[in-house]
Amino acid sequence: MEDATPPVPRSRWQVLIVDDAPDIRDTFRDLLESEGFRVIEAEDGPAALAILRSSRYPLIVLLDFMMPGMRGDSIIETLNKEHRLPGKHAIILFTASPSTVPRSVYPALTKLDIPIISKDIFPEDLFDLLDQASARIILQQQQPW
Repeated sequence: MEDATPPVPRSRWQVLIVDDAPDIRDTFRDLLESEGFRVIEAEDGPAALAILRSSRYPLIVLLDFMMPGMRGDSIIETLNKEHRLPGKHAIILFTASPSTVPRSVYPALTKLDIPIISKDIFPEDLFDLLDQASARIILQQQQPW
């Protein structure tokens, strides 16, 4: 008989929703809070970076790709250069249309294990990805970066 590791309760994880559209942030906040996640929000890249840099705890980040001023891939690049990825936070890149993400971004996303999802994702699929992100954080914290 295998010894199964119990799942980490969702209430342990805080999700940062980064999107310039307040209605998108509100929709995802309501959905995630209904499943026990704690949620914080940022309306743009600089606000997200400030939160991610100052957070004492790992965050799961739902990061919009297309935002004015600073796109999602620029935020990922900045965090990677600062050695905050991998190791501390887990990112899920979300966009209205995944096909708009340039192919040149894919190698970095693959290297950092960052999935791309559509904003119209089914809730169950989103919850699965968030659970996978929490598992990545736990695994990353065990690595000697």
